[in-house]
Amino acid sequence: MDSLIFMDFKLQETIITLIGAGLTTFAFLPQTLRTIKLKATKDLSLTMFICMSIGVAFWLFLGLMYMNIVMIIANGVTLALNLVILRMKIKYG
Repeated sequence: MDSLIFMDFKLQETIITLIGAGLTTFAFLPQTLRTIKLKATKDLSLTMFICMSIGVAFWLFLGLMYMNIVMIIANGVTLALNLVILRMKIKYG
């Protein structure tokens, strides 16, 4: 445990970023796959997916500004998954 306390701050930051980005990115994967499979979007909130897509786009832009590859990949994938669901929500209501 002591080694974790003395771990380089940059490494801690990278680990925390990877875990957070991984969890939030892949949280949308099951919903995306379910939406594609069932083509059922009645219970999904259009407002939520619009807001989420815009918010993730801003995080992606910030990642591009900082040239942070983890932020770029995670938010790029999350935005793509959100846009798939958003498109299907608009198409199938």
